[in-house]
Amino acid sequence: MFKKVALLGVILLIGGLMYVPAALTMGAGGDDPPPAPTSTPPSTVVIDGCDTGIDNAEYGGLPISELIDGFASSAGNHGQFVSSVSKLANNLLKEGLISSQERGVIQSCAAKADLP
Repeated sequence: MFKKVALLGVILLIGGLMYVPAALTMGAGGDDPPPAPTSTPPSTVVIDGCDTGIDNAEYGGLPISELIDGFASSAGNHGQFVSSVSKLANNLLKEGLISSQERGVIQSCAAKADLP
């Protein structure tokens, strides 16, 4: 099982699921820099409109909400999405970035989400 691997803050493996931000796959040439972000990430973790009230800290160089959005984009079904978010929440707890109660809030919002 993979815990987390970050390469220049752009590729993250959590529980075997790889997430590459969409901005890195865009552009015609390999030397083109990724486009600048068009918006500021939310200050709290929001999952399909469910605001957890939890600080949207960076993990592996990316905001937690962006990681969760990536799982929604890459998961084949709702169960895979919830499983990926659950693994992320467990890793955040182990790293001391969230409490056990906050992990439950994240998992609950993911389970209620109409994603992917």
